Amino acid sequence: MKRGHIIPFVILKIALLISFLFDNQILTFVLKLRNEQLSTFMISLEMFSAELIVFAVSLLFFSTRNKRKLIVPLVASFATAAIITLGLKYLIARPRPMVDALTSPSTFSFPSGHATFIFAPLAFFNKEYPIFKWIWLIIAIVVAFSRVYLGVHYLSDVICGAIIGFGSGNFYIYLESKYKLSKKLRKVIKR
Repeated sequence: MKRGHIIPFVILKIALLISFLFDNQILTFVLKLRNEQLSTFMISLEMFSAELIVFAVSLLFFSTRNKRKLIVPLVASFATAAIITLGLKYLIARPRPMVDALTSPSTFSFPSGHATFIFAPLAFFNKEYPIFKWIWLIIAIVVAFSRVYLGVHYLSDVICGAIIGFGSGNFYIYLESKYKLSKKLRKVIKR
């Protein structure tokens, strides 16, 4: 793994360890920030974050032929991240925060699926669209923050989701660059 990829993981892991210590205090602080306009925005963001991911990924990776080679690794990244996230949710079975949540999620709290999926394409944007990665990072942070703001996750939930998503994305970029998975899959399909 390149040094530029190790630093974010180290930062996220340190933040995860610290957040476990202060999850309740951070949640209490964030809930005090609630107001009607921000709550409306955060609820809308929750409702449309999946569409945002699909739209951005489709627009950027289907638009040019040379970017399409990353579609298979990107889909594999999402699938792997989903399996890991759901597995951890049911293995750990951490209850949702006992606060006045603004939405009603149906599964366990740890890790955050929204954070996992919004951070998964970040590694791909970093590789193919370095300028856009900063915009996506801001979007990802806002989506992750919204999960705490809505009262459905602790900070540690969203940080772990970010680690899973970003890690999955980087793993499949590595596999694609080393083994050219998309090219091999196209050869199999043409047979």
